[in-house]
Amino acid sequence: MSRKNSRVARTAKPASPQQVPGSKRRTAVVGGVVLVLLVLVAYLQGGFALWPLQNARSAMDRRDHASAIEALQLAEFCNGDQVSIDLLRARISLRRGDLAETELQLRRAQQHGANSRDIEREKLLAAALNGELEKIEPELKAWLESPGTDGADICDAYTHGLASQGRLEEAQLLLEAWQTGFPEDPKPHVKRARIGEYALQQDAAEEEYRRALAKQPSYAPAIYSLARLLLERKRPEEALELFQLCHKVSPDTAAAAQIGEARSLVMLGNSDDAREILQQVEDYQPQQVVVAFQRLGFQPDGDPAAFELGKLDSANGDFAAALPRLRRAVSANPHDLDARYALAIALRGQGEQAEAEKEFEYVKTVRQELAKTENLRTSLGTDPTDNEARFQVAMIYLKYQSPKLGIFWLQSVLAQDPRHWGAHDALATYYENNAARSPSFAELARRHRGLANEILAVPSESTSVVVP
Repeated sequence: MSRKNSRVARTAKPASPQQVPGSKRRTAVVGGVVLVLLVLVAYLQGGFALWPLQNARSAMDRRDHASAIEALQLAEFCNGDQVSIDLLRARISLRRGDLAETELQLRRAQQHGANSRDIEREKLLAAALNGELEKIEPELKAWLESPGTDGADICDAYTHGLASQGRLEEAQLLLEAWQTGFPEDPKPHVKRARIGEYALQQDAAEEEYRRALAKQPSYAPAIYSLARLLLERKRPEEALELFQLCHKVSPDTAAAAQIGEARSLVMLGNSDDAREILQQVEDYQPQQVVVAFQRLGFQPDGDPAAFELGKLDSANGDFAAALPRLRRAVSANPHDLDARYALAIALRGQGEQAEAEKEFEYVKTVRQELAKTENLRTSLGTDPTDNEARFQVAMIYLKYQSPKLGIFWLQSVLAQDPRHWGAHDALATYYENNAARSPSFAELARRHRGLANEILAVPSESTSVVVP
């Protein structure tokens, strides 16, 4: 080593033991601050919400709405785009048939700065689900030409609107396109099955429900609908398993599933377990029962728990306990012939003979009227163009069995003859008498009354006018 290098080596001072660790600490602190700032920026910009938002959309594609809602809650916690979260929540509510919640979420989206066109699209879907196609059908058709990620929901709403108007051939064509475009979606099979049930094609309906479950085994609407159909076909053991599965995979549909379980158990001769289940349902709030059925695509028929418990009471000879329950069931759904017949039996058991005979006579009269529909429907099978037979079926159903079914048949009359005065008049009268039940009913009443008056004012050769 040279002298110069030797001197440098000797005079160089070693680093202080405190200096190096201190430097490292400063570097670590700076790095930590930078990391915190990066995390904060990512949070403020919603970066952490991208993953749960994507999960929410994937869950919606699978129609797993419970998982989608959980993912949206996480996205909101992670400061995700509030407009996107609100709009996705609105779409889930719309799919579940909860129009009030849909409207609430759309108002929130609007407050958070949502694009007016996005809001209008959701309202368009809601209107289609209400069967209000007259004013919006051109927009739906245009939207279908470039649906983006909304294709399945457009098909869903449009199909529902077509079916509710009795335009079944068009609905079937759209269902085929929906199935082709979204081969993993179970919903079109459920839609096709429901149409089959209306047409009394039970074998075809069962097959479609099973196809839906082959695609999505945990899809609650398909599970419940198949169970319900099997129970109608007197196959309670199979139905019971499916109702129990529905309860398991979709706890928010518990009330509807448990009523199905109880009915299956009664048919199997296990009344004690059925009563225990029904008493649980009886303790639910009325809104819980409504929501449970809505989640599955149905409306509750009256007060099903009261009806089933009343029948069990009556079967045990406890007519005093049966009467208030059966009165409640009939009050909730006056068109339910089974409930009225059960009430008549309980009244007779309590010695209230006059009222019992009145109920028995009503049931007899209605059953005679409904028997007429069987002959009329047989005639329609031979000649589907017999629109007056179709109108008679509609009016019998509207008056005696199910307003929803009657409206369906009236719409099928108008699908064949848009200027059928009787159908417009009957629809106008129904919506006028029930305007308080839904905001859309007043508008529907005005529309059909206007059309009925227009037909009377300007009749044509094709106009069907039978003034009572």
